[in-house]
Amino acid sequence: MGAFSPVNESVWEHLKLLFFPCLIFFLWEYKKDRRHGGGLITRQIRGLLLGLLLILCGYYTYSGILGHDLVPADILLFVGSVLITYLYGCRGYAQHQGDFSLSAPFLLILLVLLASFILFTYFPIHIPLFMDPQTFTFGISSGLLTY
Repeated sequence: MGAFSPVNESVWEHLKLLFFPCLIFFLWEYKKDRRHGGGLITRQIRGLLLGLLLILCGYYTYSGILGHDLVPADILLFVGSVLITYLYGCRGYAQHQGDFSLSAPFLLILLVLLASFILFTYFPIHIPLFMDPQTFTFGISSGLLTY
């Protein structure tokens, strides 16, 4: 379960809160409307990348300026990233713009992100992106792996 949900308070783990629900939603929408499926998925992956970048850039910008993080700002940043992700994906679909084929590079990016979220949960790189600011640990701490 930890591979698909946050296991600590690091920024990387919080990106999972956007990534995995979006992935499930994208697959559901693709199954529901295959007529525009490939292009819709490509557009949604672009929106997801924008949302993930907004979280990363927004968090490090405001916490760097203030010197600490704020829970209300984190929540607003997350809500904004969800809106950006969803609205960007829906915009092209509603207007039927562009090619409706699935772009291989964007599918590859999605698969690399999926593998990265799972891999770095168990084997994180020891940089601030992966560090839990409360416990100063990385990834799943050993206490969570005991039965």
